[in-house]
Amino acid sequence: MEKSSLSRRSFVKLGIVAAASGAGLALAGCSSGQASNEEAAGVTASGNYPSGAPVEPGDTVLYNATQNDYPPFTFLDTDGTLNGLDAEFVRELDARLAGYTIEHVMSSDSGLVGVAAGRFDMMIDQMAVTAEREESYYFSEPYFTAQSVIVVKKGNQEVQSLDDLAGKRVAGQPGSSYSQILENYNSEHPDNPIEIVYADYDTVQEFEQIVNEQVVAVVEDPVMTRAYIKELNLEVEIVGEPVATEPIAVVLPKNDHGLELKALLDPIIIELIEDGTITRLSEQWLEQDFTPRR
Repeated sequence: MEKSSLSRRSFVKLGIVAAASGAGLALAGCSSGQASNEEAAGVTASGNYPSGAPVEPGDTVLYNATQNDYPPFTFLDTDGTLNGLDAEFVRELDARLAGYTIEHVMSSDSGLVGVAAGRFDMMIDQMAVTAEREESYYFSEPYFTAQSVIVVKKGNQEVQSLDDLAGKRVAGQPGSSYSQILENYNSEHPDNPIEIVYADYDTVQEFEQIVNEQVVAVVEDPVMTRAYIKELNLEVEIVGEPVATEPIAVVLPKNDHGLELKALLDPIIIELIEDGTITRLSEQWLEQDFTPRR
């Protein structure tokens, strides 16, 4: 399940994204939660980004692994600012986190390794909480709920659920959480399975196969699907109810430092949920409420 959320990274750059610079940079020589403000300034100068919240004298710097080309969650705005739902969530955390300031570090998919190695204090990058990951990392309280939905050719009236896909050709990427949903269905329905057509597709190629009727459907992320439909005018649509949901949370190292951060972050995340901040950010960036239900 390692590709559970990371599989969403494989998409074309949409019109809302400025050209990304500094993506994939590794942070060398920083100690978790122990860097000085001078060191943080050096990190910013090397191509990373402050959270945007005020920095108080004596603040301890916390380094957050993320990326800058994953709209609408994190992307470079036209003025070079890191923006998006996750970026604004970090600003809200930072503003309420007394004695600390959060610095974004561009890490792409290596962020998990960096958190485990102590190079980063946390990873806020639409990471799903899975049983496999919980063996190696602590997670904060969830701040977002990810969904998986069925996407079909526009006007298809025959498909509303996974049961309607039984016996039909459905595109799937090997190792992705979306393919895992299809595989789980087949394990539970061996007498009438879904025909999974595996290939190393990107998301647009999956949708093109639906339009060309090479496959009937694909299971995908609704946020990115709506973005593709809007930006590329694709003749596909989301049908039925979500076929799966996953809690999204802050990834923390599985050590005493991670436990300390969890104790700091969890009450703030609960507060952001209860005061409506997460709902506001979700509706602002995604036009739908993906707030976790407690």
